[in-house]
Amino acid sequence: MFQFLDSLHPYINDIVDVGDDGNCGFWVIATLLGWGEKSWPLIRTHLDTQVHQHPQLFSNLFYDTVSIVKNVLRVEHLGMQGIDKWTRIPDMGYPIACRYIVVFVSLSKRLNITFSPFTLASPMYTSMHKIIDVGFVNNNHWDQRLLGSVHLKASDR
Repeated sequence: MFQFLDSLHPYINDIVDVGDDGNCGFWVIATLLGWGEKSWPLIRTHLDTQVHQHPQLFSNLFYDTVSIVKNVLRVEHLGMQGIDKWTRIPDMGYPIACRYIVVFVSLSKRLNITFSPFTLASPMYTSMHKIIDVGFVNNNHWDQRLLGSVHLKASDR
């Protein structure tokens, strides 16, 4: 918990760790979607497809980092990955939100950021989006955050 702002502690209900083989960010997304840790290659494939299917959107968003994002998503082998293949935030935030039609929340000591999907959702998703929360710890590892509900009073807004 010390890896996160003290003001967030009351809202973090649980922390779930995943493997630390360089795929942890993709493992976390897979588990939050209910697919299990070993589905991380599928997450990479989905996000790579998302970026390729919407080249104008993501090239405008990433500017000069689109080739880096594409490189992160493509791996030559399963197993341990180097730092050049790690999940990068904010770069991966919008592809994750858009591909899975979720609100993606990333928490860390230095940067707390929320991503909403750009694309229009089908009618079944318009009233409620699933919220998935991840945490970046030790400057090198992603884990799963389970946040409680946050209710703001009018005076807090």
